[in-house]
Amino acid sequence: MIFPEGIRGPVISEGDLVSFKFPDSTLTMRLPKIPYNHDTTDRVSETTDWTAEDTNRWDDHPNGKQKELIYQTWKYEDEETHDDIAFCILHIHVQKLRGIDRDLPCTLNIAAFRERVLSDLADDEQEFGTETREGWPTFANEFFLESLQRPALDGLKCLLDLEGKRAAHPMPYALFVLGEKLCLSIAFTLRSLHYSDRKNPFSDDLLHQFKMDLFDELISHIHIEYSPEVIERVEAMK
Repeated sequence: MIFPEGIRGPVISEGDLVSFKFPDSTLTMRLPKIPYNHDTTDRVSETTDWTAEDTNRWDDHPNGKQKELIYQTWKYEDEETHDDIAFCILHIHVQKLRGIDRDLPCTLNIAAFRERVLSDLADDEQEFGTETREGWPTFANEFFLESLQRPALDGLKCLLDLEGKRAAHPMPYALFVLGEKLCLSIAFTLRSLHYSDRKNPFSDDLLHQFKMDLFDELISHIHIEYSPEVIERVEAMK
């Protein structure tokens, strides 16, 4: 992708490839190379083989269990002044969904998976309230949920209101199926940074579009290879 003029920092397409093995699939993705300066984090799971994981010991989340896979933070800067102008957070989890039927797992049918995701998002909205600002994700606009086309099983991308009124724009979020009970969740935040004596030269709207472009670049490098058994079940459900 082409950065907005005047911004520099980690380029995702030039990042490192990482790979993780799960019971039904192998995940390969590209992660940005994090500059080791102040206020950065580069936490990537040392476990690469997740086939024997005890999911009962994972952390609770509203729709099941989850385990952190990747947590990275970094900044982009003004190319001319070298001031930090945006702070990024990339948080990726492996999730085990609650209530999945082994005989008809919704994860292996994109229409059923979409309905499950919408239902879960609607529950979250009911719990935390509906944001009324124009262009914000709600159940009425289906959280701007869209399919991410892939050879075997499509992913899903939507917008979420996780920071409420503190944020100028909602954040992008994606889910990819990893098998009959597991999925990958990806959340990406980019926050504008300001200084007490001067305004950020890059507008909130520009940084929001930059965030969305970075997120699309990130998920374009995600590849999931499923086991023959999963492929067979997916084909049988079509």
